[in-house]
Amino acid sequence: MKKQARHELSPLSSAMRHLLHSVLIIMGLGLFMVDAEALTKKEQNKSLEKTKQYLADNNCVDAVLEAAGVAYSGGDNSHLARYYIAVCQDKLGDPSSSLSTLSLIDQSKLNDEQRSVLQELVKRNVPTYESRPFAVTLSYGLLNFENDPSFKDGHFTDLIASYANESVSLTIGGETVDIKQVKGSTYSQTQVLGVGEYRLMQAIGLKLGYRQQSSSEATVDGSSNTIIGIRWFNERAQVGYTRAASSYDNYYPSVLRLAQNTFDGSYAFGDYFETGVFTLSGKVFQISPEKIANKPGLLPATQLKKQYASNEVGVRYAKGSFVLGASLWSGEQVFAVLGDGFLVYSNSNLHTGGQKFSFDYDPQGCWSLGLMFASENMKFTSSSKTGHSTTSAIAGSIKF
Repeated sequence: MKKQARHELSPLSSAMRHLLHSVLIIMGLGLFMVDAEALTKKEQNKSLEKTKQYLADNNCVDAVLEAAGVAYSGGDNSHLARYYIAVCQDKLGDPSSSLSTLSLIDQSKLNDEQRSVLQELVKRNVPTYESRPFAVTLSYGLLNFENDPSFKDGHFTDLIASYANESVSLTIGGETVDIKQVKGSTYSQTQVLGVGEYRLMQAIGLKLGYRQQSSSEATVDGSSNTIIGIRWFNERAQVGYTRAASSYDNYYPSVLRLAQNTFDGSYAFGDYFETGVFTLSGKVFQISPEKIANKPGLLPATQLKKQYASNEVGVRYAKGSFVLGASLWSGEQVFAVLGDGFLVYSNSNLHTGGQKFSFDYDPQGCWSLGLMFASENMKFTSSSKTGHSTTSAIAGSIKF
């Protein structure tokens, strides 16, 4: 009779029951965290036996409460306890908590059957997060220039909206930049851009993007960048090519055109739950400027080489909700178009190398947070002096 009554619960009553279970679980976890270290090995084993029986009886609330103290003990038994908790969280209809718990488990501490169940939970619950196709990201950053004859320091703000599903992704964004100049005035810049990719057979991606810039500096005001690209990819690797065509129609006394070829590749290895996933990447850049005189008889303001070349290597490590990244590049770049047009150096200063570090926290829910720091070496066109710039930024995303 009790089983029959349970099946006849209304959807609202069922939802309330799950909510109550979640509240009880949170309260229980808090209580057991206080006394977790007091459990002996024998007590832990006994608690796990009770947990297993509760789980067999579909009593997930008592199972989680029983396993909580062992889960926070820090010993080998904690991984089995977390496994039981994750299974119960999934049964109670909370895939987000289940996946977060699974990310803390060392699979080597489980038997074959338990590892198989764990993998099935991951496969079933991960699409819950991938089903959030929309994201809005707000970024704020600080700029600092050393030995630059023109710029001192400044800041920028980015607002980016994106949509992605299995076959299409679209990103649009806007940015404002304000930089204090040595002469006392302020350089300002705004940009808008859009980048889209269409994926064929889950193996080939075709990319198209466009960026437009307005600036308080007349020579780069009205500049634009058009981006096309293609890539081949699978779950572990990708190889791609991107071509960027840049146009500076007011680059007095000439019209400046640049063609940039970017070749990139990456390979990932490791396991998300045990060792973490390492991704190694590499890029090669070729930039070819071309000046078209529109004021005959006037000397060009800047002498540019026929071609600039550079290369970049990077590593990324992801485990659970945390992602660390680092990259290093060397060579020469001018008017470079980076990150599918989200970063463009609209000046003739010669960039000669740099490094970048990033940290992201993504709990696989409806939000994420990122930090970034980058430093670059430069040779300034107007003075032939060398210096460097630094960029630090924080970004927050909401997914829905």
